[in-house]
Amino acid sequence: MVTRRGKHPHTALVTPTDFEYLGEHATLEDFVHGTLEPLLPTGLRWLLDCLDLAAVLRVMTADGRDRLRVENGRVYLDRRAD
Repeated sequence: MVTRRGKHPHTALVTPTDFEYLGEHATLEDFVHGTLEPLLPTGLRWLLDCLDLAAVLRVMTADGRDRLRVENGRVYLDRRAD
């Protein structure tokens, strides 16, 4: 996984935001699935099909500090700067 950090240009004037490039995925649900898949033994990967990935995403960003987004098939994690 390639990680790049920078300032998100769309929020620089309103809310300074650091962002991190997390990889290429068509949707955020694909990102969560792809991130969790290698953590599970091959025989248990079917469990991923039982998860509500949208709910997993809500929990991941529930504190309001982090936001995941997809732009042109690239996933970014936006972190609000203090």
